[in-house]
Amino acid sequence: MSTVETAEKTAEKAGAAAATGLTKALMPVPEGHPDVFDTSWPLRMADVDRDGRLRFDGACRHIQDVGQDQLRQMGYEDVHPAWVVRRTMVDLISPFERGDILRLRRWCS
Repeated sequence: MSTVETAEKTAEKAGAAAATGLTKALMPVPEGHPDVFDTSWPLRMADVDRDGRLRFDGACRHIQDVGQDQLRQMGYEDVHPAWVVRRTMVDLISPFERGDILRLRRWCS
């Protein structure tokens, strides 16, 4: 294999690796789709740290709760009582702080 072929193969692998893990782009929210569950509520004292920012365990609890709320709204809570978060990607642009309103949207991607 020539040096050029080796370099091309290495570049292909690097390009493929860039599209996985934390560098993978999130799926866009399907606006207007009937299966997108959209809700919001205020950030509460139990979910913030001493600096007033949303704690990670609080964020996880909200993600779990929005799934349970959707099941309840759809009438499936008795059929599927244990909705479980299996995979979550969080893209933190700026921290949520005490008094902020959290908007959570859930859909299959």
